[in-house]
Amino acid sequence: MPELTRREILAMLLTAPAATCSWAQSSTPWFPLFNGKSLNGWKPSEHEGTFKVVDGQIVAHGERSHLFYTGPVHGADFRNFELTAEIKTMPGANSGVYFHTAFQPSGFPAAGFEVQVENNDPAPTTGYVERKKTGSLYGVRNVYKTFVRNEDWFQISILVRGKQAQIRINDMLVVDYVEPDPPFQADPKFQRILNHGTFALQGHDPGSTTYFKNIRVRPLPDTSGPLSTEHPQVDDIYREVIRLGTENYPVVDYHVHLKGGLTVDQALENSRRLGINYGIAVNCGQGFPVHSDDSVLQYLDSMKGQPCLIALQGEGREWMTLVSPTSVARFDYVFTDAMTFTDDHGKRMRLWMDDEAGTIPNAQAFMETHGERILRARHEPIDFYANPTFLPR
Repeated sequence: MPELTRREILAMLLTAPAATCSWAQSSTPWFPLFNGKSLNGWKPSEHEGTFKVVDGQIVAHGERSHLFYTGPVHGADFRNFELTAEIKTMPGANSGVYFHTAFQPSGFPAAGFEVQVENNDPAPTTGYVERKKTGSLYGVRNVYKTFVRNEDWFQISILVRGKQAQIRINDMLVVDYVEPDPPFQADPKFQRILNHGTFALQGHDPGSTTYFKNIRVRPLPDTSGPLSTEHPQVDDIYREVIRLGTENYPVVDYHVHLKGGLTVDQALENSRRLGINYGIAVNCGQGFPVHSDDSVLQYLDSMKGQPCLIALQGEGREWMTLVSPTSVARFDYVFTDAMTFTDDHGKRMRLWMDDEAGTIPNAQAFMETHGERILRARHEPIDFYANPTFLPR
């Protein structure tokens, strides 16, 4: 049986993906949760002054506090629902929208889930660096790329049906979580279980300012089932993905190519299913899809609006001469390897192609040349070096 490549195995796994629908269709009416004038129907926890109504918006600014919905809609108890809110963050803001939670007088809510609201670029610091970005189902399905900017209004949408929760940013699906049975809890301090409860807005700290408006909900019948037919299996990998995410460690596959029949929709569905963020990379070099500034723009335009990291993989040592630094900077990150290079006799080869690598008469001499090419590649404008141990057959 021929040896399968990593990409071929991934393509096989994706031939029968979990069936999902893009969004719920319901005739149930929408109900506003905020009247634009006062905090009637809402109850703050510690530091009540953190929340104010200004110009028809709820402003969260001050010491840690959480604002819980206690109003009349559905008895302030929601199991299946759609919730939307328009949000604007200021630089340095950290906030969130909780669901299936319950009032508690102090601390971060232990019950339910937080949908993260945080749009800051990582900055050098000696303290905690928040890597979970807006749209994350906090500590369960994290998003590690910022898709909206501080000082711009955006919409967060949350859909819960049975044991499935979907999160969208401006209608872009970033989280599609199906809870296993029984649920896996990585952090015993929090009960992150799809059940029922109310909503809450977060005031995180005095350096954080966040605005909320047009908060509305559409309750769905308690009998509404999940959109997915998936039944997640909790194995060691599943547990480790959530455990690392809980500990603020980015769980990302930085080396995904749309090859072997793999489409971007299939890749993203698999990413959401696994809880592993994907970086989708395009190859740049002679004879590769990206080989000029114009082809960079064409590729980036084809990936516009996709909820993933977008990367450039430099091929051969000449890739830097084909695209400008400005074009390179448009990608989320850049990486390369030494699997394509020209030897000291002028022979250009791709090491994974047997017919190009050919027979190597002097293994020691080859390794010395290969090592020198690796050292040379490390001085290129890249974020990391890939495939460090690959050798031809």
